[in-house]
Amino acid sequence: PLATNLDYAPDDGEAVGLAEPDELHGQDATETGIQKQILLVMPPPWEDVAPPLGLGYLESYLTHHGVQVTIVDANLVSLETVPEQDRELWQYEFIDKWNDRRLFQRFAKGKLALALDRCLEEILRVQAPIVGFSVNQVNRLFVAELIQRLKAATPSTHVVIGGPGVFHAEERRELSFISQLITVCVKGEGEETLLDVIDHLYAEADPSALPGTAQLTGAFEDVPRKPTRNLDCLPYPSYAGFSLEAYSGDRMIKVLASRGCPGRCKYCNDRCIMAPYRHRSSRSVFDEIRFHYDTNGIRHFVFNDLMLNGAPRELEALCEQIIDSDMDLQWDGNIVANPRLFPVHMAEKARRSGCRMLMLGIECGSNAVLKSMGKMFTIDEAVQVLEAVSAQGIKAWVNFIV
Repeated sequence: PLATNLDYAPDDGEAVGLAEPDELHGQDATETGIQKQILLVMPPPWEDVAPPLGLGYLESYLTHHGVQVTIVDANLVSLETVPEQDRELWQYEFIDKWNDRRLFQRFAKGKLALALDRCLEEILRVQAPIVGFSVNQVNRLFVAELIQRLKAATPSTHVVIGGPGVFHAEERRELSFISQLITVCVKGEGEETLLDVIDHLYAEADPSALPGTAQLTGAFEDVPRKPTRNLDCLPYPSYAGFSLEAYSGDRMIKVLASRGCPGRCKYCNDRCIMAPYRHRSSRSVFDEIRFHYDTNGIRHFVFNDLMLNGAPRELEALCEQIIDSDMDLQWDGNIVANPRLFPVHMAEKARRSGCRMLMLGIECGSNAVLKSMGKMFTIDEAVQVLEAVSAQGIKAWVNFIV
């Protein structure tokens, strides 16, 4: 079942068609005789503690299908370039300034001028025929500036954009002023769509009507693509193209055990981007952790799941597999404060398997407000989970909406 132990029912209008593994396709180099290439770019601002998870998945999937992938973490390049005093722009309280066009133009000529130059140099050095940019909610103007400079230098380069910052039409509209410079926009999960885009571009075909793409002008319509049903069939990130030692974290990487969320929080913007909810098997997640533990010396794993205990049986099985292994590691994640999804005995297994911190979105202290928010628990249930977590010495990071 896709939602173990949960009564999951998609919202009206939600895409529920799911692609089977045998629907994943794409021609590799052995079939065509051509080595297809793409450069993937992570522009700032972003965190510098671990490699970006989304680009990691794209790299592994495309490489699996015979595409030569190069990574430029332009966020790291920028952080290495700007003076220490200007790194405050990456702090949370300054993030909104990246979206202010007037301020950004000042930054582009001042604080970020050298960073933009260096990022463009790194992109041009690769000489890739296709360049993909990861767009989030705060880096759109930096991306637009880079694209304009890239196309001015190499007009024949195909530019592909994707990421959470171009999922909604109103967000894509922010980039409509450079729509003529962009070959195609990928909406939602990008593995299959980006591979299809690459295949079409190498066949000199128009990719703009492919499933999983979206428009930047006009009606801002998109062409839906079925999300992948079996996440175990997607290769997990190996980060082969990343310099893991360049990141500031304690040899830490992000892991994704599921996509989407079975919750119904009324205020959440993240759930719809990866809907519907699907989870990987505990064995698949364990194998990923084992790989990075043995191959890359990783000892700290952070789960990026919206709700790590959405499939509690799989989470418990994963904890048991780690406990039974010889690995000495640390992991953190986000859980919902529902004792049916995180029972008392789960806290002990989590601690024994290396859990050191759990984040819980409690949001408020009123049951009436929690119900109106669509939360999956009451205050008493949240207290029960928090007490179980604290009794095991696991740090609880609690979020509240103010």
